Amino acid sequence: MSNYKPSDIGAFSFSHRNTTLEERDLLALSDHEIQDLLPRLRDILQGEVAILSTCNRTELYAYSPFAKHLWEYSRNILAELRGVSLSILPEPAQFHGHPAIRHLLRVSASLESLALGEDQILAQVKNAYDLMLGLDDKSPMLDQLFQFAIRSGKQVRTDTTLCQGNVSISSVSVDLAKKIFGNFKRTSILLVGAGETAMNAAVHFHGAGARSFIIANRSEERGQIAATRLGGEYMPLHRLSDACVRADIAVFATGSKQHLIDKETIDNIMRARRNKQLFLIDISNPRNIAPEVEDHDGVYLFNIDHLEKIVAENLRGREDQIPLAEEIIESYIARWEVWLRERRVIPTIGALSRHFMGIREQELKEHVNRVSPEEYELLEAFSKRLVRRMQHNPIMFLREAAENGSLRSDELDLIIELHKLQPKD
Repeated sequence: MSNYKPSDIGAFSFSHRNTTLEERDLLALSDHEIQDLLPRLRDILQGEVAILSTCNRTELYAYSPFAKHLWEYSRNILAELRGVSLSILPEPAQFHGHPAIRHLLRVSASLESLALGEDQILAQVKNAYDLMLGLDDKSPMLDQLFQFAIRSGKQVRTDTTLCQGNVSISSVSVDLAKKIFGNFKRTSILLVGAGETAMNAAVHFHGAGARSFIIANRSEERGQIAATRLGGEYMPLHRLSDACVRADIAVFATGSKQHLIDKETIDNIMRARRNKQLFLIDISNPRNIAPEVEDHDGVYLFNIDHLEKIVAENLRGREDQIPLAEEIIESYIARWEVWLRERRVIPTIGALSRHFMGIREQELKEHVNRVSPEEYELLEAFSKRLVRRMQHNPIMFLREAAENGSLRSDELDLIIELHKLQPKD
C-alpha cells in the first residue's frame, strides 16, 4: 500500500439525504452480511474496510489506494448480493480525504442523522468498529479513525445539549403516537421485534404512561425476556395477526427482509377488529409493512420518512448546538492530523537515513579499487561524518516538529518527495 495521503481515506454513503426509503431498504445490510462482505472488499480494495449499516444509512469507509473510486470497485458486489442489476442501485454520496474523515465524525455526533441529536447512532458506529476488529487482518488506520469518531461523539453528548430530549427514531415514534392517543394508560402496545430499536421504543412508551405490552418475536427466548422486562405478554411471530387484532399501536422493528404485513393480511386483521382503528409505526429497515397497507380505512401507517415532520420540530431546539458540536469535531480532526504526522515521522526518518547511507555506499564503491586500503578507510570515515552532518538538520527538524505538534503534512510530503523516499509502515 502507498504511504498515507488524505485522499487515501475514502467513503461512500447512502442515507436519507440522498436515497429513498425503498432504496435504503434494498441496501440495508445485516451484521452477518457485513462480516461476509468485509474480507471480500478488503481483497478488492487492497486495504482496510469498515461498513456502517443502520435504519437510515449504509456506508463504507476504506483506507485504500483506490479511495477515490470505492463505489466503482464495490458496486458489483452489492448488486450481486441483492440480486439486482447495477442500474437499480442509486448513486451514493462520495467522500475522500478530510471530507471522509469529517463525515464519519459528523455521523458519530448525530449531525447527519434524520433525528438530529439521536443517541442510537453512536452505538451503531461502535458496532461497525467491532465488526471491523473481528477480522483476522488488522486495520490500524481505520482503527484509530473510528476511535476518534467514537470519542468525539461521546464529547458532543457530554459538552453540548444536542442529544438531550426525545430525538431518537424510537422517541419520535412515541411523540407521534401521543399526538393521536393523548396518553397510553388504556392503550395496548404491540412491539414486533425484541432488539435494541424495539426496546428503545418500549422504554419511551413506558415513560409516557403505557403499561400494556405484547411482544411478538421470532426468537421465543428473547421475546420472553423482553416481555418479562416490560411486564407484558409474549406471542410467537407466526401469531402476528392475532397480536395486531388485540393492539391499539403496533411498532415494527425487525430485521426481516420480507413484508410481515401486506394488503391481504391487513384486510383479515381489520375484519377481525371490526375496523377499529389501528396505528402502525414501521421503523424497520427494510420495511416490515407493505406501503399499500395505509390505503385501508382505519389504518394509520407511519414509516421513517413520515417522521420527518416531528424531527423538524425537534430540530428547532437543537440547531444552536450545531456550531458547538462542529467545533468538537474539528478539534478531533486536528488530533487525527497530529497522530498521523507522528505515525509518519519515524518511518520517514528511517527512510531518510537509508537514503543518505545508500548514496554514501554507492559513491564508496567507485573508489574501492582506486585507492589504497588506508586511503579507503579514511574515505569511509570521512563519508560517515559527512552523511551524519548532512542528515542532522532534516532529522532534528522532523523530530522536534513532531514532538511540539508543528509539523504540517505538506512539509513531510515535501521531504519525502525531494529525496524520493519510500518510508515503511
